[in-house]
Amino acid sequence: MKIIVVEKSVSRTPLFYMANLGAEVARLSIARERGTDDAKASLSRCLHILDEYEHVETSPGGRKEAETLRLVLADFVKEERQYSVEAEQLEEYFMPFALRLRGK
Repeated sequence: MKIIVVEKSVSRTPLFYMANLGAEVARLSIARERGTDDAKASLSRCLHILDEYEHVETSPGGRKEAETLRLVLADFVKEERQYSVEAEQLEEYFMPFALRLRGK
């Protein structure tokens, strides 16, 4: 997975949090592949970012999206998973947020 670093100062908007979440999901995916306890810590950071996102997101659709992401990410680290979401799909989902934040 590619991790995009944003160098310019950015206000803490829903877009900022989604791009930040995408970077943390990349770390979560790596930790999951390695089978380390780092996945639990990364999942905790993902959920914290989602909490922050929900504080600034005002649209019902965005809040529903956060709820769905919580379920998917919690499931992503389990051995017996309910959802068939793979790391590549998560990367594709989050990439537009990072690119938009960078202004591309």
